[in-house]
Amino acid sequence: MKPRKPLAVAFPAFLAAFTTAAFAQQPPSPPPSWQQGRGAEQASSPLHPFAIEVTGKSAKQLPVDKLKVPAGFKVEVWVDGAPGARSMALGDKGTVFVGTRQLKDVYAVVERGGKREVKTILKGLESPNGIVFSKGTLYVAEHHRITRREINMDQAGDKLLEMMFRTANGRLTAAEALGHREFVLIRLYESA
Repeated sequence: MKPRKPLAVAFPAFLAAFTTAAFAQQPPSPPPSWQQGRGAEQASSPLHPFAIEVTGKSAKQLPVDKLKVPAGFKVEVWVDGAPGARSMALGDKGTVFVGTRQLKDVYAVVERGGKREVKTILKGLESPNGIVFSKGTLYVAEHHRITRREINMDQAGDKLLEMMFRTANGRLTAAEALGHREFVLIRLYESA
């Protein structure tokens, strides 16, 4: 039988004692960010933030009638159909440009015939939260860049009509090409 070396026995014992002491000296992990900064009276509070609804709610689902405001004020939904609306900028001709934070879209709200219409003018951006309109140009701040868009509502409408005409003449939309059937355009022919 081979005699054991004292170092071979002492080293694992030393390593175990050292790692246990090192773990015991580490400070406890900090609380989650939403819990930091609470006073002693709030430490045991069960309140916590709720995740936002990325898609938002329709105007019919909002409890506007339950909001209490001072006398002389009223609460109403300004426009429906701009989910995730976050920041706004007013354009030259009264168009309100609306950025989102979670949905990656930018909307344009225009008034036609006394009704407000929402059009999606930019898609697929990275958190387009900062919106500025200056001298006919729309600037959108994203996480990693500033997007510059020179387009007015007439141009956006022309692009939309062009897409509809192409679709009506048989060209598949991107969704239809992927097998989705969100809508169907019917082409009417004159009877003989």
